[in-house]
Order: sequence, then C-alpha cells, then structure tokens
Amino acid sequence: MKFIEVTDYDRGLRCLISADKISSVVCDGDGSVFIEMGVDSEGTSSGILVEETFDDIKKQINSEN
Repeated sequence: MKFIEVTDYDRGLRCLISADKISSVVCDGDGSVFIEMGVDSEGTSSGILVEETFDDIKKQINSEN
C-alpha cells in the first residue's frame, strides 16, 4: 500500500494518506489544494485541505516509492 505525506492546512499536522483512498485532488483558483477521499449519500465531499501544491501531490502519487 502506498501513502503520501501531507500537511493539514488548518492545524499544521503532518498526515499520511493512503493513495488508494484518494478519489480526486482539486486545486482552486487561489492555489489551495483539497484531497477528496469520499462523498456521502447527500453528495457532500470529505477530505483534507493541505499546504502542499498540486504538483507536489501529483509527484508523490506518481512516484515509484
């Protein structure tokens, strides 16, 4: 199983997230990045807003390690 390491935007906590659980990575117009890990029955997205850039996340997901 592969994990990526990110920093929670709101609390500054370091987190390991299973790449298998990521459903999408969204970059807003202001550069903020949200990692979506699911949607509930009402269509509300759940996930984590992170400090890393979209390209940082993309590189971690696509890396061999």
